[in-house]
Amino acid sequence: EGHSFHLIFDSNLSETAYGYDITLTPITNYAFFNNFGAKGDECLSNNPVTEYPCRDFWINRGETFDDADSHTIESSHNYCSNLYVSQTYEFSQVNVSHILVEFDSQTQLEKLNDKLMFSSDKFGTNVFKKYICNEYDDFIIEGNEFHTLFVSDGGDEEYGYKFKVTPIFGSDFNFTPYQNANNGDECVTNPNPTPDPDDDDVLTPECKTFKEYQGTTISTMESITVSSSHPYCNDMHVVQDYTFNAPGVVGVLVQINPQSVMESNNDSLTFSYIRDGTHPFKKFACNSFHDFVSEGHSFHLIFDSNLSETAYGYDITLTPITNYAFFNNFGAKGDECLSNNPVTEYPCRDFWINRGESFDDADSHTIESSHNYCGNLYVSQSYEFTQGNVSHILVEFDSQT
Repeated sequence: EGHSFHLIFDSNLSETAYGYDITLTPITNYAFFNNFGAKGDECLSNNPVTEYPCRDFWINRGETFDDADSHTIESSHNYCSNLYVSQTYEFSQVNVSHILVEFDSQTQLEKLNDKLMFSSDKFGTNVFKKYICNEYDDFIIEGNEFHTLFVSDGGDEEYGYKFKVTPIFGSDFNFTPYQNANNGDECVTNPNPTPDPDDDDVLTPECKTFKEYQGTTISTMESITVSSSHPYCNDMHVVQDYTFNAPGVVGVLVQINPQSVMESNNDSLTFSYIRDGTHPFKKFACNSFHDFVSEGHSFHLIFDSNLSETAYGYDITLTPITNYAFFNNFGAKGDECLSNNPVTEYPCRDFWINRGESFDDADSHTIESSHNYCGNLYVSQSYEFTQGNVSHILVEFDSQT
């Protein structure tokens, strides 16, 4: 759907094959879609995206306004699932220096899962406003052009968004009552923009310490407290690794101090088993903090702030636990209570926290998952033969796999 897409081809370092030949044909008739399945193999005739409002919204690539009037920009209502819509808007009259954005009170997205972003480029690499928490504030964009990116997942569809844009001409530029308006989240009324946040002259000593702190390994069963700087600094990406390597640790209780607060929508605190954050098991972006349990003895804490307001930050207490029953009081892997989750089964837990093994003999060994395995798992394990002169390892699958 739409008039453009990206084709991505990946090959690894093993065998190659013939490859592909693809014919691409542009179409202009909506009815044509009914004969084909898009977005996977589901027939579009059974998909809400067949609704004309969704189609019109999907293929709309934005607009150029050649007058000095206000204009309303909106999604389809309700919007459809599985959308990625990039649109560009511009006021073409001379001397437009800023654009006022005012949200309609009906605007509502699926909280945390669907998002509306404002960016200075159409690919979203320079996002200056992001909305994921259903908290919308009017703001001012510097310049005469902006890009929106709207992303919805396969879950619930809400009303969508609706906002009004009004051009501001240089001679009329007045921030009242928007004295705290942000541009790229940097106050546009500030005549001296903040220098590069990576410059040591900008970061406070507390922020420098926080940014450079890489986490720790704890060898006892004692609790520790980890904190951001207070307040934290702008434009931070901090990754910290925490490992509890005392014998018997099966999880870590994470308790977030009630005074913890971040800039809602824009700054985030993520917990992940993968250091780059691609598989988070807990993410806070709307200040709705709650205690939870991280399974296994290690995880990565990732904190991101943008260029706008800062806040107090966070204080977190980490406590190692050794008793599986403890998990029943907390929801992990999202907010689903583990007592209702198949991962509470002991075989699944044993598989989940197993980080691999070193073999010091010349025998064969069997490696297996739990049977049947559980949902929502991401398990990384390392195996090694430590005897001298081992040059290769033969891998043979069981027929039950």
